[in-house]
Amino acid sequence: MMRWYSGRGRWIAAAGLIAIAVGVRAGTAQQTKTPTLEGILRTLQDNLDAYHKDIPSFLCDEHAISTMVPGTRVQNTVTDSTFRVKRDVNTDGKITLTESREIKTVNGDAAQGDKISGPAIFYGALSGGPVIVSLSQQACMRYKLRPIQPNKPYIVEFVSKPVNERPADCVLQEDGAGLVVIDPATMQVTHLEFTVPNHTIFAGGKTANGYIILPNTGVWVASIDYARVALEGKTFWMPATIDGKITGGLGPTVPTVWSFHATYRNFHKLEVTSRILPADGTTAP
Repeated sequence: MMRWYSGRGRWIAAAGLIAIAVGVRAGTAQQTKTPTLEGILRTLQDNLDAYHKDIPSFLCDEHAISTMVPGTRVQNTVTDSTFRVKRDVNTDGKITLTESREIKTVNGDAAQGDKISGPAIFYGALSGGPVIVSLSQQACMRYKLRPIQPNKPYIVEFVSKPVNERPADCVLQEDGAGLVVIDPATMQVTHLEFTVPNHTIFAGGKTANGYIILPNTGVWVASIDYARVALEGKTFWMPATIDGKITGGLGPTVPTVWSFHATYRNFHKLEVTSRILPADGTTAP
């Protein structure tokens, strides 16, 4: 589940996403067939299942720039963190991937805590991947494969179904649209983007002074670029850059823009080590 955090104590967006790969080969003719939308969605679901089956616990370096305009200096932060994704197998056999950050520096100074306060934060892109285009989301989305062009990427567009047709477990609960781009050479997704034109920014409430905060909406635009990562001898496609922006109106005339840009590199398997200490407290050799 991908979440956007506004820095005001409320989650303001949710979407889940998974990388894709497709490929259909002729059996006897040994010629590559033109991919179909049905074949792509089937392969996407297979890749989603394989991702959760094979991905180990891992860590990487995250460099994030978060801003709010108009804003003050405390609303513009540059954060360097160690980003972790921990893999757990539940009693029912299902896999849970949990994200966490160990913050190293904020605006060049040593971090004073383990939480990023915003003004904008992105969650979920590394643990869930882009599941929004898959068989499991057919009840939530309408998909369209753009006409295939020689030596050009494959592009699958998506748009959410009307709210009265969507089930409760859709990863994108708001009306939105976007696309994924697939490299024909590797058959892996290289880019994903989506737009939620009427995203709820604040649900409303009262301030400490008793003033009422009215519900507000804005335009949420996000994109993810993917790169090849090797872990435990297997290849995974992970976010290399994430960009997000929400434009809304906190004031009567001047719109407020929250933005988030992050880069991810130096992926490693998360190794957990332990040792047994003697009962007397001395260090074992």
